[in-house]
Amino acid sequence: MSPIMKTAVALLALAAATQAQAACERHIYNNTDYAWFIEYVPGQTSPSGSLYFGDFCGDVENGQCTLPPHSVMTITYTTTAGMTAINLGVRDPTGYEKIFYAYSTGSTCPALQHDGNTGGASVNDPANGDVSIGSYAWDMSIAPPPPNPNGTGGPAPGPDQRMYPKDVAPPPPADMGKVPQR
Repeated sequence: MSPIMKTAVALLALAAATQAQAACERHIYNNTDYAWFIEYVPGQTSPSGSLYFGDFCGDVENGQCTLPPHSVMTITYTTTAGMTAINLGVRDPTGYEKIFYAYSTGSTCPALQHDGNTGGASVNDPANGDVSIGSYAWDMSIAPPPPNPNGTGGPAPGPDQRMYPKDVAPPPPADMGKVPQR
């Protein structure tokens, strides 16, 4: 094999190895009788990488997905220039949403940043980048919504009760009379 051919083969092998480290597959576990809404949320800083929602949503990139009751969704974090820096929104059936900043460098899965007790769901459980939903709402003092007759576990989550971390700019409200809470 010529030196040029050897170099080409080595570069292809390196590219394949880099590609293999450029994605991290994680999961969102919904262990409740209610549907939860999962979405990519644009932030103030430039995102690095993408978030793909698999299973129920047809492998949508940087979009949104409703996670049915008692189900597991595969999500994939990807990198740009070896870094993941994106926002993951998780909205409960009462309409309350928490947004988590996912960050990592290199080949590690991103950890979801939070400030302690997350309420009705655990983040980075069982592993970094995972979310395990164990209740009907983030805030357990809110009464559970009535079951929806079509089996979605309550009303469709509304966009008017979002909680944004300090580095995330909320999108413009759909109804200019309502402003998302910080």
